[in-house]
Amino acid sequence: MQPAVRYYTLAEANAKVPELETRFAEVARRMGVAQELNDQVNDLEIVWGAKLLNASCPEHRAYLEYKGRLSAQESAVGDLLSAVRADGIEVKDVHTGLIDFFAHRGAE
Repeated sequence: MQPAVRYYTLAEANAKVPELETRFAEVARRMGVAQELNDQVNDLEIVWGAKLLNASCPEHRAYLEYKGRLSAQESAVGDLLSAVRADGIEVKDVHTGLIDFFAHRGAE
């Protein structure tokens, strides 16, 4: 379900900037951690393949741990972005923190 469109004044949008900078710094940090974990998962998959799914594989536990931590980071990023969208702010580019506030301009 999409939140109702919220229209911001320039002052309201400017007042949100510090909070959004904090949120997007956390998004960037978590995405960096997620990338490192994803690299670990990929490396293990390249080396061990389907054997990773067997408990007898020496790297099985590490693989499951990396996958769980990766999922947690991805979920946290999703929650942070959902909070931004819930405020009626459109996320244009998560990597750069590009967002869009809806506003009235004249009759538009």
